[in-house]
Amino acid sequence: MESSNHKDQQLYGRRVWNLLHSMAAYYPEQPSQEDKQNAQLFLESFMEVGIDYTEWGHKFIERMKEEEVDLSGRRGFAEWMCRQHNKVNRDRKREEYDCEYGNLRKRWGPPM
Repeated sequence: MESSNHKDQQLYGRRVWNLLHSMAAYYPEQPSQEDKQNAQLFLESFMEVGIDYTEWGHKFIERMKEEEVDLSGRRGFAEWMCRQHNKVNRDRKREEYDCEYGNLRKRWGPPM
């Protein structure tokens, strides 16, 4: 039987991933320098203080250092976010997402 803490982490994790994928999906196609700085700062800050499960947040920050966040535009950011999600899924022995941009748009938006 799963513990309530495990169920909470699963629910929380899904919601966090929804937020992160949505953020990437609606990121500007041609971001300004300020857009890039704001997105980077949000990710770093959110993972540092906005995550109840500090191990998860710290691991995400480490992965951001291993593979620099692609903030060149919407497509790059969405694909980067998908790869990060897949790294977590691989660690947890879960199914991975298809990171092809058309599939990401169908799932997370914006509408085609």
